[in-house]
Amino acid sequence: MRKSILRDRKANRNPKALMMEALESRTLLSVVTVAPVAPVPTATARASVTEAVPLLVTCTSLVTGNFVADVRYLVPVIPLGIFLSVTTIQALTLTKPVFTLPLALVAFFSNLLNGAPLAGTELRLTVAEYIRELADPPPDPYSAVSNWINNSVKAGESVWVQPEYAAYPLMFHSPGPVYAWQLTGDPEPQFKNLPPILFGGIQPPDFIITFGPSGSAVAKELSGWKDHGVYSDYATINQYWQDSYRPELFWHKFAPVEEYNVKSDAIRVFKLETSKAGKQ
Repeated sequence: MRKSILRDRKANRNPKALMMEALESRTLLSVVTVAPVAPVPTATARASVTEAVPLLVTCTSLVTGNFVADVRYLVPVIPLGIFLSVTTIQALTLTKPVFTLPLALVAFFSNLLNGAPLAGTELRLTVAEYIRELADPPPDPYSAVSNWINNSVKAGESVWVQPEYAAYPLMFHSPGPVYAWQLTGDPEPQFKNLPPILFGGIQPPDFIITFGPSGSAVAKELSGWKDHGVYSDYATINQYWQDSYRPELFWHKFAPVEEYNVKSDAIRVFKLETSKAGKQ
């Protein structure tokens, strides 16, 4: 059981995330390619800015080890991005300034120039969607799961959450349970006084909460756990599993996801009915 869990943790890469990597790379590349057009005061300054943007993006990716969702690490260069965007629009409409404002409105208030048609994304007025979202916030999966935990799980009972990153918001909003399997490998001497439930695969958790596609993977694994515990498909939380409020626009949904497959895209809860705890 432990080997399969550790293997899945390393190999669990979502195909959608890979597609988004390509999308973000193309978006960043488009920003870089317009940089030489911007009327920066001198040739030296223009070259410096043009070289700085791809260098910064590359260094950020190397340091973080990620090629998706690096937007949050580039916050300090937002003013530079605004400057490049404005000066590029000015350069493109230099001979026909009547088009400056319309082009700026399209660039800054919609997703047309972000490559929405090429990415298969619906065109939208981003600012209008944001205002509507503030007026009527859509539900999110962590609030739904947190409410379920607070109402259904006793303090001190153990919960294992998959994917593992989904456990961290729940630790804050629902601190009562013990969040199982946070550590991997055999307990080292410095951790000898920690409860066994914190180490993956040693002691079965009381509940397993799975978000979306991870539910099917865990259900298959459970069939091989019968020597260690029997789990029932205890509950389904009818809420789309993925959070929609990420700052990256290609992941951000301004309205609730209402059309989804409850069996594969909702949140499933498995409960330990009988336990034969033992080290794998």
